[in-house]
Order: sequence, then structure tokens, then C-alpha cells
Amino acid sequence: MSAPSPAEVASLNRRAEEGSPATVRRELARLHFERGNLLREQGRLDDAAVAFGEAVACRPDLAEAWLNLGHLRELRGRYAEAIAAYRSALGVDPALPEAHLNLGNALLKTGEPVAALTAYRAAVAARPDYAEAHLNLGNILQLQGHLDAAFEAYQRVLAIRPACAEAHVNLGKIHRARNQLDAALAACRRALALDPGLPQAQLNEALVHLVSGDLRAGWPKCEARWRIAGGPMKRDLPAPVWRGDVSLAGKTILLHAEQGLGDTLQFVRYVSLVAARGATICLELPPSLKSLLAGLPGVASIRARGEELPRFDFHCPLMSLPLAFATDLDSIPAAVPYLRAPAEREAHWRKIVGPASGPRIGLVWAGNPGHPNDRNRSVPFAQFRPVCSPLAGVRFFSLKIEASRDDIAALAAAPEVADHAGEVRDFADTAALVAQMDLVISVDTSVAHLAGAMGKPVWLLVPFSPDWRWLLERDDSPWYPSMRLFRQTAIGDWDSVVRLIRSELERRCGLASRI
Repeated sequence: MSAPSPAEVASLNRRAEEGSPATVRRELARLHFERGNLLREQGRLDDAAVAFGEAVACRPDLAEAWLNLGHLRELRGRYAEAIAAYRSALGVDPALPEAHLNLGNALLKTGEPVAALTAYRAAVAARPDYAEAHLNLGNILQLQGHLDAAFEAYQRVLAIRPACAEAHVNLGKIHRARNQLDAALAACRRALALDPGLPQAQLNEALVHLVSGDLRAGWPKCEARWRIAGGPMKRDLPAPVWRGDVSLAGKTILLHAEQGLGDTLQFVRYVSLVAARGATICLELPPSLKSLLAGLPGVASIRARGEELPRFDFHCPLMSLPLAFATDLDSIPAAVPYLRAPAEREAHWRKIVGPASGPRIGLVWAGNPGHPNDRNRSVPFAQFRPVCSPLAGVRFFSLKIEASRDDIAALAAAPEVADHAGEVRDFADTAALVAQMDLVISVDTSVAHLAGAMGKPVWLLVPFSPDWRWLLERDDSPWYPSMRLFRQTAIGDWDSVVRLIRSELERRCGLASRI
């Protein structure tokens, strides 16, 4: 179909302005709509959006034009305008399944998962065989922890579209969340049989291997993380990646953080191994870790992310170092402490905390709410509070820097917990405060890694489906010898974990004045 000529459009515009019959406006709307479709096919998205806008100006009841206009706005990141367009489409045709689906997608991008869930359910109600809508419905149900309903949604996808590799991937995630590792691995492999290069399937397979303790099988597949949308960004650096197979004698290597603070604190343990290969090391880190790690043995120079880098011969992301060193459970570099607080910071916090008159226990009950797994790992303070209810001779300290509004109110009602968050500037201060503790009780956050790296006793609250590094069915960690794990025995059951920790705390404090 050829695009309507400008003269044809101009003629119809004039006729419409002169009060010609409604048929003229309908015809004009059709021409703008067809022109928008053609422009979209040509990749001229801004011009296409203008054409669809003109189409709905002529005919506000043209649902397909509203739908297309919304999609183009969404592609440009104009989500509020896209949502308005999708709702206009649904105002014309409430049963338009694509509009419900796209509305759900846009709502999810604006942080409205509950409204998105409603939109996806409307999409599958409007078209029961709409595989994409069932897939998105399953994704958001899984994100919210409704595993049974998500599993059913993915099964429906596969009944409609058996070769949908993404549905197999997501079924594998649910199996992994239930610690059904054989089924999770089988689902990953079915996905890879359908799409051998699918990075999410490769990464999921890696996580299954890692959490089961088969580290050597997991590390190579973890490299798929660089190809996942929304994952870590692969650096475009002027030197090759070091993979452990080339001599570093006399060479300079950039070791750089890539993901969370906890990951960085865990994997800087490999710096000493790289230095032992004869390398000069430049370490690039998030700014909040620079002061803490400035004195790390083996590091020649340190840079905060964004600062100018020196010349280097090789580079390696910190989380690729276990692959480079072919790490397995028996060769994890686990000598602690490998991190220490700066002496001047420790002296400062020793004065603030005061002399020890009994056990001092640091607490972290929640992590960064923006973390993709935070719903699974964090505990509301009100639910966590029995751990730190008053105990003779014991002083409790909050090690959490930021708290939710609900937690702030609950913490204010717990005077037995000292809170110095306003005085903590960076992780060097956090480390200095941790140094004053006899025990750290924490959920899976960067502070737990910090305390473990400092060799402090750590009691870690671990969800039923743990992060891969905590493995399964053991109460210790090969990464941190001073750490003890307290695991959920059912999905979401923190109450029993809290009771167990409190009971153990009372027992230990009754046996000794120091933990």
C-alpha cells in the first residue's frame, strides 16, 4: 500500500474544515492511520506518531490508532502518555486484548504492578488463547511471589505455544524457587533446546549448578549475564578480558566491580590471588567502597567508578574471577579477615559506642528495596523485633543505613536498639561500627558480606530459596568461615527463623558474657 499523497491529505483536511460530511473525517482518519502504519514500517517512528495522532483527532473512536499511538509513546519512554492512549483505546473497545496487554506493560514500567496485573488478567479474559498475555501474567505473578498461579500461567502458554522457550525458562525459575533443582535444570535445557543461545536460560542453568555446589559447571554459564536485558552492562574497555590463561607477570590489570556492593565485598578476596600472579592491580569500585578498600593488600591504585583510569593491559570483572581461577568448593579463597576498617575510623566509632559492658550485637533486617530479590530476603522490623527484645547485659545496634517509613516508626518504638545511621558516611564507617560488635545478625545484604569478610561472627537469615552462594541444606558457608546460616523451612516463613535465632541468642548469652 502506498502512502496517501500530501495533496490528497490536504484536500481532505480542507473539506473537513469546510464542514463536509462525517464521511470525510472518517476517510481522513483512515488515510492518517494507513500513513502511520507505513511510516512505522519504515522506522520513522516520530512521524508515525504524528500520523496516528492526526487519525485520532479526526476519529476519537478509532481504537487501533490509539493503540498504535500508545505503543510508539511507550517506545519513546513516554509512559504516562502511552497509558492514556491505551485507556482511550479501551474506552472505545473494552475487549481489545492488545490494549490491555500494552497497558499492563506500561503500568509495570511506571511501578504499578497491581494495576498491571489487573490489565494482564483483562487481556487473557478478552482472548483466552493470547500466549503473550499469559506469559506476562505469569511473570508478574512470579515477581509478587504467587508461584502456583504463575506456574499455571506458564503451563497455559505452553498449551498454546509449545515452543515458547521463555515459558520454559520461567518454569525453571519457579522450580528453583521451590528448590526443585532437577526439574529446574530440565526446564532450562528444554528452553535451550528450543533456543540454544537464550542467555536467561543459560544463566538460570548456571544458578542451579552454583546453588547445588557444582561451581565449575556454573561459572562459565554465568558469563551469559552480559547478554541479558537489564543485567550488568558489558564494559567497552581498551584491553582484553583476562581469563586466567595468560601470564600477568609485569602486566597491569584493571579489576572492576559490576553488580551489587555485597558481590564486590565478596569477590575482592581474589585480589591477592591476582597479585600473586605478578600483576599490578588497579581496582575500580563504587564510590561508597573506596575509603574502605583503599588499603587492600595487593592493590597498586584504586578508582571510584567514573574516575579516570590508568593504562592497563588486561581487565576482569570481579565476578568473573572465580571462573578465571577455576574455583570449586574446595578451592574457595576463604581466609578471613581480608577486610579491615581504617584505624582512624575504628577509633572514632569506639568512642561513640563506648566501653563494652556485655555482648554488642549489630542488626540488619532489610536490604535495599530496589533489589530484585528484596521481597524474598528482607524482614519487616516489626516481624524481626523479637530477635532484639531486651536481653540482660546485651546491647543492640542497628547497622542499617536507610529504613522504610514503617520500619522507622517501629524502630523508634524499640529504644533497646541504638541507631547511628545519621553518622555513617560510607562503608568505612559501617566497617568501623561492625568492628565494635561481638555478633552481627543480618539478612542477605552487603553488611553480612562485610562482617563475614572482617571475620566477625555472623548469623545470616536465609530464605527458603537462597541466593546461590549460600547453597542448600547446610548451616555454614564455605565463603565465610565465621558465618552461621539460619534457613527458612518453608517459603516466606520468617517467624520460625526469628524464634530460632532468639532462642539461640538467649542460650548463648546465658553461657557467656561474650558471643
